[in-house]
Amino acid sequence: MNTIRGREDQMTRSFLILAAAALTLTCGCAASDPPTTMPSNTLLSVTIGCGGNGQPASVQCYATAHYSDAGRDVSSFAAWQSSNPNVATVSTGGLVKVVGVGKTTITATYDEQSGSLTLQFPDPLND
Repeated sequence: MNTIRGREDQMTRSFLILAAAALTLTCGCAASDPPTTMPSNTLLSVTIGCGGNGQPASVQCYATAHYSDAGRDVSSFAAWQSSNPNVATVSTGGLVKVVGVGKTTITATYDEQSGSLTLQFPDPLND
């Protein structure tokens, strides 16, 4: 009787192990991993735009990578640069802070493609 009971327990354990393995193979991912749609491999261009964020001394810029099938926001992945840090600086997230009067070109580079935009900050006393 103990031999039969032992075999039933062993078969149950084997079944549970196989079921868990099959479930893992079927899913292939963690529950928290959302499905993603990858863009095509053809990056056509990168463009940037800026908009006011309610603070007169700063402007938020964003970068868009244009692929042959769609555009993707790559603001947090782009390398940002200001051509004239005496006029404005730019953070790694694209936040431009005005520090002086004049013109500067803000450039975002992503995957060897760049987009740029020239901003001019006039002297408010001479306006």
